Amino acid sequence: MGIMNNHGVRVRALVVEDNAADACLLENVLGRIPDAQFETTHVERLDDALASLAVASYDAVLLDLGLPDSQGSDTVTRLRQSQPGVPVVVLTGLDDETVGISAVQLGAQDYLLKGSFTPSALGRSIRYAIERKRAELAVMAQLKEAAIIEERNRIAGEIHDILAQDFVGILLQLEAARELNGKNPEEVARCIQLAEAVARSGLAEARRSVWALCPPELDAEGLVGAVQSFLTRVAVGNPTAIGFSLRGEPYALPNDKALGLLRICQEAVVNALRHAQASKIRVQITYQPSGVDLCVHDNGRGFDPNAHVGGKGFGLISMRERAERMGARIEISGEPGQGTRLTVATRTSPGAREGRTS
Repeated sequence: MGIMNNHGVRVRALVVEDNAADACLLENVLGRIPDAQFETTHVERLDDALASLAVASYDAVLLDLGLPDSQGSDTVTRLRQSQPGVPVVVLTGLDDETVGISAVQLGAQDYLLKGSFTPSALGRSIRYAIERKRAELAVMAQLKEAAIIEERNRIAGEIHDILAQDFVGILLQLEAARELNGKNPEEVARCIQLAEAVARSGLAEARRSVWALCPPELDAEGLVGAVQSFLTRVAVGNPTAIGFSLRGEPYALPNDKALGLLRICQEAVVNALRHAQASKIRVQITYQPSGVDLCVHDNGRGFDPNAHVGGKGFGLISMRERAERMGARIEISGEPGQGTRLTVATRTSPGAREGRTS
């Protein structure tokens, strides 16, 4: 609302009413509202109201639904589309209360029956309308901010998954080539070729991700094929034995679940290669009628997952957030010296099995 002065709160109101007698009565009632001083502007047509709202600021609009250029609920719709942030109190005749209710359902903050309201009732309606609109705008701002943060986190996770994992793969191959340099030229050449292939694959995926944030092998090979291709790339020239097993008959998954499982698998395997000092890593995908489960298990040095809750490791954060976004349950278990096991359980109804073959 407006500022406080010796006459109470100052409120700028736009009265949209084509009946001169009704407009005069309304302004008279506004003048008798206690603890408020109303500055009113009166127009008779909706187009004139929209033009006035475009150049001036009002605390509330008092809107008649029967205007020369607009009738019924369409009046509220047009006003809301043009000025969604302005509180609206609808004024309706005694015989069309249902129209007033419909107007509220379309976005007006309140409605009053013409000729039946007192100054205190009108003042209360206007104050409530203003506060409701403020609360609505505040909630919308919070939802927008939350959506922006979620999108930033999602993009950050994609960048991390795409770039960091491929860089690790390249480094692993180059380190293997350095160790074999002068000992096995053929194997060195193979490691370098694989590093080049990983770099090219990463570049292609980064380019595609700008367009759709979806890896090309997932489209071409499905979830099982994409996981196997990834494991093949990281296994070559690496002393860690990486195995894969499939249980159940693969079926098509929704795109978000297939991508989420692939990314979590990649992150878990890369983490094991970088930190676990494991001699074996085992990946298993299980297809069940109720959903698909992923398990990544290594025999490395292990760690205490509870000690990392709330930590700064983006990999763990990214995996947990991915699982949450696709409605999956994720569990990470392990103890120092006992290896680590990650399991992700998704639940997919038969009607939701759409998208690529997995």
